[in-house]
Amino acid sequence: MKLKYSHVDIVVRNLDEAVSYYQNALGWKPSEELTWKSPNFDVRYKFLYNGDRDKIAFVEPRAGALLKVLQEQGEGTIYRLCYYVENIEECYDELKAKGVNPEDINGHEIQKGDFGGPAGERSLWLRRKYRNLSIEFIEDKEH
Repeated sequence: MKLKYSHVDIVVRNLDEAVSYYQNALGWKPSEELTWKSPNFDVRYKFLYNGDRDKIAFVEPRAGALLKVLQEQGEGTIYRLCYYVENIEECYDELKAKGVNPEDINGHEIQKGDFGGPAGERSLWLRRKYRNLSIEFIEDKEH
């Protein structure tokens, strides 16, 4: 499977404070504030960009599993690694052929075609086998 780095997600207690600190320290440009709400999940987040594609996401959880991650593991926890793939269906098929059952953001097994992500992109996740580490595959529309 050909993967291309997208970004890491880091949980913080105060989104504005974290983004301001790293923007000043690194000189990277912040995105607009984004939100993602679904049943049992509510976060606000921003990306910091270094050029066109290098980025870090800072996530302030307000409800759901990520709030628990923040409370139990603390601020600055990297909880998700995100990679681009050229074709999400091929990624799904390759994982299934290896005996891996892809999941959605809530940890529920998905069927081929159920590739919804927070910003409308097509994505899927590996099962969280080790604590709360999540690995997401996002279809890269630029390929």
